[in-house]
Amino acid sequence: MIRAFLFRMVGTVEDAEDLVQETFLRAFRGLDRFRGGAALETWVFRIAANLARDHLRRRSRAPGTESLRGGEGGGQAAPRDGDPALRAAAREREAALRRALDGLPFLQRAALSLKVLRGLPYREIARILDSTPASVKASIHLARKRLALLLEEEAERRA
Repeated sequence: MIRAFLFRMVGTVEDAEDLVQETFLRAFRGLDRFRGGAALETWVFRIAANLARDHLRRRSRAPGTESLRGGEGGGQAAPRDGDPALRAAAREREAALRRALDGLPFLQRAALSLKVLRGLPYREIARILDSTPASVKASIHLARKRLALLLEEEAERRA
């Protein structure tokens, strides 16, 4: 769960794996500070979200790192059998989605990922992202609209 979320946030398997390890290391080291006010899952997701935010900030400051999401692996794999044209189309759709996700602000991307990947309620997402349920709901709405627009623009460019 954490790995899938972090992959959607940072876009590379290697970075996601590093952040998964760091997430659980920090959770283990901070377990004595866990107060139980929220579910353990929420607390761990919050650690992961904060690490992803910090990672993206560092990456945006580094020269020559505009987008690293073009690599292979990680998310939903294209079908391994069947028509090669269908497999290629599935890979193209996944790459377009990754590029569109890259175009979203952090809060929108994180809120949408937690809603879609985990099906978490707005209140839980708000706890993870240190936000309010109303802000999370608005972020998800804006993210969906922005994704639709970005994917439509991508399709028009390809046509």
